[in-house]
Amino acid sequence: MKENNVKIGNLINHTINTFKTLNESVLEHPKLIKQELWKRFKYFFKLSTNTNFELNDDSRKNVSIVFQYFLRDEQFFSNPCLRPKLSVPSFKKGLLIIGGYGIGKTQIMLAMEQALLSFGQRGFKFFSANDVVQKYESCSLPNDKAEFYRNMNAGINLFDDITAERIANNFGHTNIIREILEQRYARGKITHGILNYKEGCKGDVVETLNLLNERYGNRVYDRLFEMFNFVEFAGKSRR
Repeated sequence: MKENNVKIGNLINHTINTFKTLNESVLEHPKLIKQELWKRFKYFFKLSTNTNFELNDDSRKNVSIVFQYFLRDEQFFSNPCLRPKLSVPSFKKGLLIIGGYGIGKTQIMLAMEQALLSFGQRGFKFFSANDVVQKYESCSLPNDKAEFYRNMNAGINLFDDITAERIANNFGHTNIIREILEQRYARGKITHGILNYKEGCKGDVVETLNLLNERYGNRVYDRLFEMFNFVEFAGKSRR
């Protein structure tokens, strides 16, 4: 498995370096940028999932709001996936993507991460919440923890599957995602997140947001509305 991951990583890096040398003129024209980003998104989606991105009514809406956000397209503010009554929309906020299991939230954002990077830009860096816990638990020295927090608080980061991670244990128990969210808020860092519906509350964004209150406390919950645009993905599980 580790060898396969290395091969895939090398292939992605090779592809990114190749893409960087192509179509530089598209960067001068917004319409061409959108077309080229879509082309690269589909490529990286297939590379990571071994399937083509399937366009249907739900997936078209889901992917469109992601593109509109990163392309700073004003249509973002009228997209039906956006929940503007819960949080005032802004390009200065990150995306908190909420939806059911198996509808492609993670795969879409992983492909978008690589597609943006292929333009020579780091739109965001992708972290699984459980991987964050493991990275923290592997810190054995104070300098290791300092480096860990520097990485978690640098640039624009996306944290996948938040609230599903276990409490970290490293010479004491730590709710590490809560700490990171608090620190990134204090530093004014744009943050993205992916969150499954609360168990038994499919389609209920408000109750799902309360799950964040239960897991991370009132301080983080109150700041969610300043940190995130709330986006709800539709669709049935493909698993």
